Amino acid sequence: MKDIINGLIERFRRQHVQARRYVAMMLVLALLTTLFVNWQLHGVGISMTADYHCGYEEHQHTAACYEKVLTCGYEEGEPETPVTSSDSSADPVSAYSAAEPEEPEEPVQTEPETIWVPHEHTDACYEEHRVLTCYQEEHEHTDDCFDEYGALICGEFEHIHDDSCYTTEYELVCGLDEGELVEEPNPAYQEMPASRPVVDLPTEPVETTPDEPVLHHHTDACYTEELVCTIPEHHHTVECLADTQADVETAEEWQAAANVALNGNWAEDLLTVAKSQLDYQQSDKNFKLDVEDQQVLRGYSRYGAWYGNPYGAWDVMFLSYCLHFAGVPQTVVPQRAGVMALHSDLRGSQWLTDADGSTARPGDIVIYNTLTTEQVAVDESSYGIALLDLDEDPDTAAQLTAPEPQVDTRTVTTETVGVVSAVDPDAGTLTVISGNVDGKVAEVPAAMSDVTSVISVTGAYAAETTAAAPEDPAGSQEELDGSYALLEDEDGFGATVDWVGDADPYGIALLAAGDDHDLSTWITDVNYEKTTDGETWTSIGAGSVTVESGTRVRVNLKYTVKPGVLTPNNNTLTYQLPKGLPMPDVVKGNIVDESDKDKADNAKVVGRYDIDTNGKVTLTFTDKKFIGTNDKPGLEFIGTFKAAVTASADNFEDKKEFTFKGGCTLTIEPKKADVVLYKLGAADDRYSSYPGIKKPLVENLPDGTFKVNYVVGVETTNGTKNPVTITDTLNKGNSEMYKLLGTYITDSFVLYKVDAQGTLTKQTTFPTYTLTEGTDTKTVKIENLPALNAGEKYLWCYSVLFDSRSFNNSEDGTGIIINRAVAYVDDLKDAGYFQTLTMEQARITKKGEYKPEDGQIEWKITVSVPNPVITGNFLVGYVVKDDLPEGVQIVGKVNVGGTLIDAEEFLNNGKGYTITSADMNGRSKLEITFRTTTPIGGGDVFLSVLPLSHTYECSIGMIYPFSMGARVVYLDRPPTASALMPALRAVRPSVMLIVPLIIEKIYRHQVLAKFNSNGFWRTLYKVGFLRRYLHRVAGKKLLKLFGGRLRFLGIGGAKLDGGAEKFLLEAKVPYAIGYGLTETAPLLAGAAPSQVRLGSTGPQAPGVQLRLENINPDTRQGEVVALTPSVMLGYFKNPEATKEVFTDDGWVRTGDLGEFDKDGWLYIKGRLKNMIVGPGGENIYPEDIETVLNSHVYIADSIVTEQEGRLVALVHFNRDEIEAMVDNWREEWETQKEAWEAKTEQLKKEIMDFVNAKVNRFSRISEVVEEKDDFAKTPTHKIKRFLYNRKKDDDKQQREQPDGEPETK
Repeated sequence: MKDIINGLIERFRRQHVQARRYVAMMLVLALLTTLFVNWQLHGVGISMTADYHCGYEEHQHTAACYEKVLTCGYEEGEPETPVTSSDSSADPVSAYSAAEPEEPEEPVQTEPETIWVPHEHTDACYEEHRVLTCYQEEHEHTDDCFDEYGALICGEFEHIHDDSCYTTEYELVCGLDEGELVEEPNPAYQEMPASRPVVDLPTEPVETTPDEPVLHHHTDACYTEELVCTIPEHHHTVECLADTQADVETAEEWQAAANVALNGNWAEDLLTVAKSQLDYQQSDKNFKLDVEDQQVLRGYSRYGAWYGNPYGAWDVMFLSYCLHFAGVPQTVVPQRAGVMALHSDLRGSQWLTDADGSTARPGDIVIYNTLTTEQVAVDESSYGIALLDLDEDPDTAAQLTAPEPQVDTRTVTTETVGVVSAVDPDAGTLTVISGNVDGKVAEVPAAMSDVTSVISVTGAYAAETTAAAPEDPAGSQEELDGSYALLEDEDGFGATVDWVGDADPYGIALLAAGDDHDLSTWITDVNYEKTTDGETWTSIGAGSVTVESGTRVRVNLKYTVKPGVLTPNNNTLTYQLPKGLPMPDVVKGNIVDESDKDKADNAKVVGRYDIDTNGKVTLTFTDKKFIGTNDKPGLEFIGTFKAAVTASADNFEDKKEFTFKGGCTLTIEPKKADVVLYKLGAADDRYSSYPGIKKPLVENLPDGTFKVNYVVGVETTNGTKNPVTITDTLNKGNSEMYKLLGTYITDSFVLYKVDAQGTLTKQTTFPTYTLTEGTDTKTVKIENLPALNAGEKYLWCYSVLFDSRSFNNSEDGTGIIINRAVAYVDDLKDAGYFQTLTMEQARITKKGEYKPEDGQIEWKITVSVPNPVITGNFLVGYVVKDDLPEGVQIVGKVNVGGTLIDAEEFLNNGKGYTITSADMNGRSKLEITFRTTTPIGGGDVFLSVLPLSHTYECSIGMIYPFSMGARVVYLDRPPTASALMPALRAVRPSVMLIVPLIIEKIYRHQVLAKFNSNGFWRTLYKVGFLRRYLHRVAGKKLLKLFGGRLRFLGIGGAKLDGGAEKFLLEAKVPYAIGYGLTETAPLLAGAAPSQVRLGSTGPQAPGVQLRLENINPDTRQGEVVALTPSVMLGYFKNPEATKEVFTDDGWVRTGDLGEFDKDGWLYIKGRLKNMIVGPGGENIYPEDIETVLNSHVYIADSIVTEQEGRLVALVHFNRDEIEAMVDNWREEWETQKEAWEAKTEQLKKEIMDFVNAKVNRFSRISEVVEEKDDFAKTPTHKIKRFLYNRKKDDDKQQREQPDGEPETK
């Protein structure tokens, strides 16, 4: 009994433990469910209570928003169109429509179709792989591994992988674990057929009576759903939470926020304004998503609104705000919105240094890298979770999937700017005031190593104060609160920005009571400036000053208009200039506020001004900033009114005075007589505006003489007071240089007078003159010409006759003409004017050097006289023209003999720059330097058709364009016509690099073939100017074929056929031929398309030196050797070949024969290895003979070899051309083969005659042999000569082998 009881107790205990486990599991499940539901209800609550400002409610259309509308057109029970018996007969099946059987029922299943079983791995679960475990690269030597002479150049070991190089491995690919349950078909499953009612169709169609109507009953197809909900669909996003009216500030509030005391020191004032903005925070209520990434939240800021971009990233706009209100000029630090724009605008400025922060000082600006946080909108997919079944309650489900838009915070690394407030050099840190630091203005530490650039405001201010010191004797530069204005017009009247401080002790301070709207009431200082060139003004004092008559003077009236003087009802100031001051008819212009500029640096227009003919100045202000409103006065206005006049006395005895309102007097001394003389060639532009004056400098006459036309101009500013005397002398001189002494053509003497208004009057009779002729000089003297008044001038035009045959008397063919003219007025004598001329062209050179630090080319043009003895005035009047390639631009100024001029002045719209005497300054040569962009830029497109394994294509066609930002398109197959033509049309390249073979084929088969097709074209083609015209037409078509955008066609890798190059040159194709070696990577010489010379590869490239060794004294040709920084270190594992290719002084031997012309341009004549020595010791270059061979229309390729002392031409015929000709003659032979053989034999004789008539005697060929197959070539399409020279030797050995004896090698 006891055992029974104990068993029951144990059983009860086990059941109780199991029950407790069930209860615990239920409690955990209930807890998880509660938490999940609470989370969803939390989202619902937010979406119902969030404060949205978009004006819409969250709504998504559901079924309740639609209403079913009957659209079938029938009423319920309305008869439909009956089906007639004829219709039934037409469609027998429709007659049985009432008896259609029902759809078959689903099959009845008795066992499950699939079952779950454990997975066991089989062989099918594994995949066999052969893994290469050999560490040697596979390589098999091909023809490309050898150069044209058979030398191995690939540098690789030959190795072919076999089975020993691989290891077999097995990879499990089934994706299952051993024992994992998988679903498999149930072998016991059987599909049971379902019961189906059988309907017997009648054997005959059931006829329907036409009179019985078919009644319509509505189905779902009779209805459509139409939207009846008036609420638009809308889903709340983060932007719906923004209040665009929150925290918005007005312009007055911007200015008030920066209203701090300034002392005029830019750096200190910038720091003061920046500190006043500390703790300002962007709005967290008023924000927008970033316009670019649509993710970052950009809050409204005071600085963005001031700049015009309220929701932009405002770190740099904060700096611009501080710069503006601190009064730092934009010429020192421009006000920009982004770091890149700020850095770009300061590029080249002396105040920007790309360095760490060790040089920064308080008040300077630094660009540095920092970490900051930003608010971002969270993707909806990360927080929208649906709990309910949408089919059960769509409205509720829509609410549950639309919680409040979520915002997250992320940390980013950014480049920003800040104003330095403190420097700790020991710790290597700066304290910087920056904007948009986690959304606010904050003072933060920055490591000096994180600084990338420093803008030295302290240095800029120090330089400014040093430069301004002479104009600030009081030593004070207190800047008043207000704005600056600039008034200026082309006549020199205006007011400009200027600092206003303590009154100049030499000026006048008039702040006494008077008319508030009279400008003189507010004048604080008066000073004067003068100019001699109309552009540069220098100070001449303050208060009352005295100047010489004729001086261009500017009077500066500095003034300060107090707040409230200008009002909306009285917004003008007036000022009366002194009576008698020369005035234009009417002067009008804008008043602009220099302190308020837009992004394009245009100052804001704040009013207008005008000056009438009586000298009354009226300034009318229209900007509320200065005139205020009825409720609020305008701001203080600070400015300087400037009036520029020519101070001219009335005569040579009396002074003239002008008293400016305010007590300042400008005294003009009596006039002083003056005279100046210009001796010019008649082609000079100084007097070209006068009709009949300008003539050619030199005119050739039919009898072999020539005349030089001159103009002598006598001018005066104030007048000569007394009569004028002019002398002109031709001087042979005492120099060793040959000088020409011409003869005055007295009949050519003409005198003109020009009045002060510029009216030219020819004198009816020429004044009396004296002509004195001697052995070495000839002089004409014209005396007592009437005195000139102010602004008048005399122009004496005459010619001098010379005999051009007298040039033969000089050794170098140079004749110098020396001519001097002088003007006298009593004791006043002009210094005179020398004129030297020659009939020989000046010498000119141009060299360039690439500057990798800025990617530009520095050019130097040197113009020199033919002989150093000749004076530099010889070059005066010469024109220097430099035609820049398309797309190349001059960067910065052009230095002409030490004087900087604008690029536009140098280029002169393609007319060139005319050398002046000031340029020469007595020198015998003139140097002109400037920099240009590179010919290749980011907008260029290269089409690559050559193998990248070749250095020519790899360096110039890949590395160079990539380094310049250009785009390269690669042709993925050999450049045959079928592949190249579509690529040219699609890519339309601007740059292409090709080998000569490509252009030679185009020339022979398209151009030359066309112009040799019949007698008419051949006749035209022989006439020089017609040939050039035809080439020009063909060139236009060729450029169109290349896509129409080609501006550089680089040709290299082999020598270009002379006829093909002549075609390119005359067709104006922008081609250039380069020369180089693989060993020099590769370029050694080259020229721009605008500078090419026929047959030359151009001068040595920048950084390269070339010379000739072992020069033949007869031909002046030698081996080209080069010194370049890009030369190879040596041949791979071939020290013998390396030693052989370098000279003792480190120059590399090219193996090419060449020569230089007098300008240093290189002409390649051939390869030393290819050169054949003739029977008489002559040097024969097979390339020259092959050029002639390849110009024949029926030859596709050729090579010349030497066999047993004879020159033999191996040729590969152009079969297309020959077959076309054979087709016309086929009737003469029975078969095409006979026709071909007969024609080729005839062509061989014809070709030999063709070549031998065009080459020298010892270069004539003795035999033409046809090569039926294409020649074997290198990747750059050079024929592999060693194969055919070897073949020649093999044939020779075969011929020498006795019959019946085996060949031995």
